[in-house]
Amino acid sequence: MPSERVPFDPAVAWVDLPPGGAWAALDERLRALTGHTRVVVVRASGARRAAGEETAGASAGDIAARERVIERLSSPDAVFVAVVEGLCDGAGLAIALGCDLVLAADGAEFVFSSPELFGVVASLGAAVGRVRALELCLTGRRLPAAEAASFGLVNLVVGGGEVVDAVDDLSAAILGTPRDLAAELKRALRAASSDKVSRSEELAAIVRLTGDDDARRER
Repeated sequence: MPSERVPFDPAVAWVDLPPGGAWAALDERLRALTGHTRVVVVRASGARRAAGEETAGASAGDIAARERVIERLSSPDAVFVAVVEGLCDGAGLAIALGCDLVLAADGAEFVFSSPELFGVVASLGAAVGRVRALELCLTGRRLPAAEAASFGLVNLVVGGGEVVDAVDDLSAAILGTPRDLAAELKRALRAASSDKVSRSEELAAIVRLTGDDDARRER
């Protein structure tokens, strides 16, 4: 069962994937964060359909909200930590790959069941390498947390009952770094590891595979 306790430090915010909601709801929650927030912990577990991840049939508003969320995760003004405690697929997977750090419970699994959702392909390739990314997308197999860590997709794997304490420790360590330095480090590392496949190229691939021309118009 996912952990429930939320830290009281105003510099640390916990955000859940909205149950049964779409990207717009998550976009609103991230927009509501104050400038005092330095660490944002996002619980990234959840079913793809429940989080409105399906590209086919998604509205132009959903696609635009997804782009805003992924862009927000790359912002240098905060460190985004994904927490995965169960099955991570679709929207949760896109969010986990978009975050700066990923912490997983030992029973967590990552699923790459829909390679046509190209919103995660470039970031997956950047995280685990082209060969492994292709294998995961082509087979759709479940990737256990320990194996995900060995691939470089996960920073830390902990016991299911240790997730909150591990996040607290990680957050405290991050807050120990001066804010300006943390922002510059994130900015520099993001730039150095920027994906060769642009977001516009990914959206063009979505159009080719799904026929969803709303994605093209949104750009």
